[in-house]
Amino acid sequence: MRIKVVATRVSKASKDSIWKAVEDLESWPKWSDSTSKNHVISNKIVNREGNSVVCDTDEVANGLHVKHKSKITFYPKEKITAEIIEGPDIGFWSWNITETPQGTRIDLSMDVEPKSLMFKIGFRINGKKALQAMADETNKQLSDYAEAHP
Repeated sequence: MRIKVVATRVSKASKDSIWKAVEDLESWPKWSDSTSKNHVISNKIVNREGNSVVCDTDEVANGLHVKHKSKITFYPKEKITAEIIEGPDIGFWSWNITETPQGTRIDLSMDVEPKSLMFKIGFRINGKKALQAMADETNKQLSDYAEAHP
């Protein structure tokens, strides 16, 4: 059972400020609200090759502690894509960052499929709603941080 969601937010922060926050993977806990049901505890780069990195992520996702490994590829100041390669779920996510007359638009697309039994059960009960809340909250945290740290 795959679940796909898209979250869009227009930020007052500049595209450069948003990009600066997302390109420093190991600093994601700084802009991630540790009191939220969705936040990054740590991101550790384990391999870097060209514009791609493999990263071990420890996070809270909808209140559940989750560890996974992702291959993240950067397309400078435009797009970030990731493939979740290990963990209780598999799939893809991507951020597109574009300037608009209203501000900087942040689009986060997620396409996830649970692997572990706990995630399979959770996805059947509340999956799309929970994943959408996670995507919306992540964009909000990024936008708020970039606006406060231009």
